[in-house]
Amino acid sequence: MSTLAKKVYLTVHKTNLSVEELADRLGCSASLLYKAANPDDPVDLKLGWLIPLMEVTRNHAILHHLANRLGYVAVRVPRSKKMKPAEIAEHQAALVEHVTALIRFTAGEIDKEEALEKVNVALTQVAGARKMVEASGPQEEFEF
Repeated sequence: MSTLAKKVYLTVHKTNLSVEELADRLGCSASLLYKAANPDDPVDLKLGWLIPLMEVTRNHAILHHLANRLGYVAVRVPRSKKMKPAEIAEHQAALVEHVTALIRFTAGEIDKEEALEKVNVALTQVAGARKMVEASGPQEEFEF
């Protein structure tokens, strides 16, 4: 099963909506959606349906997969100019997972696909942090 087929399967089946509800929102039949999400024999899902599928499910794993396959990192534009402590903690956790995955990969404990997944998450987090810093105004100066 290709990784893209896995991402489509998970996007369709791991959401709060039933396949029937999701198909209704996408304007297609449930049987087509079941076929498109069948990892053993996927039918080609039209590219025009991928964006609505990701929007309805709020799952962008397909986008990240396609970007990574092409050597890019997909980054969500930050909503605010300042990060909250919890968001910074998420960045730190992603970097720790990335380094741990590298150690485990070089030790032969995890495969290439799992290691790349962790590296891509870290790249996405770092790129998002860069966008946040770029979008912020001039840094405030403090007198001591």
